Amino acid sequence: MHVWNRLLMIVGMAMGCARDVEPTAIRIDDPDQHWRANGFVEMVTPLDPPTTTDGRDRITVWLKLPEGEAIASGPSLRYAAGTVADRVEYTGNEIADVRGTRFVAGGIELFHVLRRDGSALSGYEWRRGDATLERRAADLVAAHAAPPTRERLRRFNDCASCHQYDRPQAARADTTGPRRATDSSGLYQMLAVLSDSAPLDHHRPRELNVDSPYLHLDCPDGSAAQLHDDGKGARRYVCANDGVPLGYVDIARARREGDLRALAVCRSRRYLMQHMTRDAREAFAPAFAACGL
Repeated sequence: MHVWNRLLMIVGMAMGCARDVEPTAIRIDDPDQHWRANGFVEMVTPLDPPTTTDGRDRITVWLKLPEGEAIASGPSLRYAAGTVADRVEYTGNEIADVRGTRFVAGGIELFHVLRRDGSALSGYEWRRGDATLERRAADLVAAHAAPPTRERLRRFNDCASCHQYDRPQAARADTTGPRRATDSSGLYQMLAVLSDSAPLDHHRPRELNVDSPYLHLDCPDGSAAQLHDDGKGARRYVCANDGVPLGYVDIARARREGDLRALAVCRSRRYLMQHMTRDAREAFAPAFAACGL
């Protein structure tokens, strides 16, 4: 049985229980084909996320929405039951780590984490808000990792603190965690897809947007962002007084000129638009207009 169908059965049975005593084990046997083969659409943002100094790290985000008006607005994006979002991280050409969430009936949200297990991915899912199960899932995943990475895996499993609802974008560069804003369901990526501007993240040391002809940078105080490059692969834009560099991408121009990333952004926006309520489409009309939608 496919992992996500099995999860639906598990969730349905769990609704009648007081609480789970263990996180649910999950597995993906075909990670190279799983997202494309199962109705997910890649969510590509105007700004490329940073990578490691060697450039081998790559992060993608995939979204699967139920049919109909699956996204509402109030005050920001809200997702219907049946929505699944996965952050898929590659090392080279191999998927190394998956972190994601599933929204189910009754306003319940299930987090999940999967790690490389031979040719497959295996991991656990648990209900948001259950700190005991979250810690247990982290311990189970960390137990199969090499000792240097175990504590890092445990820290990164605190999903709820990172995915707060309606979290504003960071105003200072020394703020911990992602710099982008979250929507009303606690997700980062879809808001970033629907905005031509965003703060430049620095969760990896190598900035990838340096050579884009469509990028304009601002600092909060109006000064120009400075590129710091150590000559060994690490580079990042910085602003004075710990300000966060804000990048603006001219998606309309990039699309007209056939830029491949801009075209991918517009495919992501089209998918979102097709699953939105009228109010949500109107709230993000400028993003759709930039793509000619």
